Amino acid sequence: FHTKQRRELELKAFNARYRCRMCNAKENIEIHHLYEYSPKDIIETYEDFLQIPWIPLCKKCHALVHSNQEEGE
Repeated sequence: FHTKQRRELELKAFNARYRCRMCNAKENIEIHHLYEYSPKDIIETYEDFLQIPWIPLCKKCHALVHSNQEEGE
């Protein structure tokens, strides 16, 4: 597979497996990391990326969480 095709398949599998923790949606699922990671953290693979604690959120709820975080800063 080309990288783009592989990523599309991974996203379909990811969306089929997880639901949004806030609204229970099962589409457009994204990863929300529970703490910030810096560029100096070694993140070479997708597996490394998933080692940082995270929860699944739909795109809408993910944007809401980030907008609330920015207001609280």
